[in-house]
Formats: sequence, structure tokens, C-alpha cells
Amino acid sequence: MGVLIRCKSHEPQGRSNTYVAYAEPVGYPDTAVVCPSADHDENEAIPGLAYMHQRDFRRYKDGKRKFETPTAATDIVVSDRYEKLE
Repeated sequence: MGVLIRCKSHEPQGRSNTYVAYAEPVGYPDTAVVCPSADHDENEAIPGLAYMHQRDFRRYKDGKRKFETPTAATDIVVSDRYEKLE
């Protein structure tokens, strides 16, 4: 599955996957990882967060910090900073 990249304004909701937490990419908010939402102006680079489903969150809690995105086009390295979702 992989982590989903979105900004806080475009937190994933109502999808087939349940995301339980997000982690900040290394360097956040000064990062090259940006939210891909079409709602942003094409010249805007809004920092993205790595939203994780339960399986990846367990791996994260076990110390994993490199994750694939759903398309496997790129990997992302996240920091130790995360937040659980309600």
C-alpha cells in the first residue's frame, strides 16, 4: 500500500484505507515532499505529511523510517515526529 502524501488541509478521509497516523518527512516543513492536491495553485509547494495505515504505523513504531508511496514511484524518509489520528 505505502504511505499517502497530503498536507493537513487535505487529510485523507472516506477512502478504502484507514489511516491511523502521520509522520513528518525529514526536513519538514522545509522539504521537497509536497501535497499533490489539485486544490493548490500549480506554483504552490505546500509541505506534505506521510499518512500511514495500521501496518505501516506498526513498522514505524518498530523503527522503520523509509516507506514507499502507493505508486512506488518514489520512497520517502520520515522523521521521529508523528501524530496519531482519531
